[in-house]
Amino acid sequence: MKILFSLLLTVLFPISVYSQTKIMAIGESTTAETSGYRKKFCDLAVADGLSIDMVGPNSNGTGYDADNAGYNGYTCLDLINKLRSFYKYYSPDIVLLLEGTNDCGWNFKFYPTIPPINELSLLIDTICLKFPDALIFVSSIPPMSDNAFTAEQTPFGVAKANAIAFNNAMPGMINIKIASGEKVYFINARALLNDTDILSDGIHPNQNGYDKIGEQFYNTVKPFIMGTAKVYPNPLTNHKLTIDLNTEMPQDISLTLYNKTGSTVFFQNDLKYTSIITISLPQSLSAGIYFLIIKYKIFTIKRKIIILN
Repeated sequence: MKILFSLLLTVLFPISVYSQTKIMAIGESTTAETSGYRKKFCDLAVADGLSIDMVGPNSNGTGYDADNAGYNGYTCLDLINKLRSFYKYYSPDIVLLLEGTNDCGWNFKFYPTIPPINELSLLIDTICLKFPDALIFVSSIPPMSDNAFTAEQTPFGVAKANAIAFNNAMPGMINIKIASGEKVYFINARALLNDTDILSDGIHPNQNGYDKIGEQFYNTVKPFIMGTAKVYPNPLTNHKLTIDLNTEMPQDISLTLYNKTGSTVFFQNDLKYTSIITISLPQSLSAGIYFLIIKYKIFTIKRKIIILN
């Protein structure tokens, strides 16, 4: 009987309770690079046992899921135009965006009056429009040296100065989008890197720099994939249960409670997201062990609940 019960639980509640999360990395050469930050991101996800699927029209890299939407030399406007052609083939749950280096560098001459940050803002709006259900994680760009882009006739020091202004303006721009309801999050990768993390071209990170960016992306995104919900009191005696979601994920959730035989004894759908949720379970539920399934769009959390008389 114990063996049968164990098998039943394995079927009902497999060891990995996280559904596969589709992730699209969008950006310029810092995203397209074969051994760039995407590899570190994927390696960390695999090490943690997370089920992710990197998606996109390109595949650069070996030894990991290398699908992406990175394009060498692209500006924000280039990516906006590109999104019009490939977005309909994908529906990512999470977007990683690292873009703006080229806008601050050789493309500076096309923006005599419009700051590059405005182009990034338009790109973010486009991504939100094309992938309305996705969470967008936007990173500041790596710092540049005075010699960055000078081979492309960019005046000495201009790209560096533009990048500083671009990065400084990014948090405020993103906060405005958050206030308007867009699901956008800021990652300050610039703060992680120093001169020793940049190649001699003054533009691209070296492997150590890419690894720092990949780790920062991953550490920020990981809670949105895994979730860390706390359920209390447990055991409970009054059939009232409080769930602390312990995350800022702006998505509706559903709750399902199963008994030991796998039958559904409680279900509540389309709960509006708040950090803490209190629910009243049916008074008819007898004492015993139950399993609570907290389901988001991109992951599921299981918790064992004990009800006492």
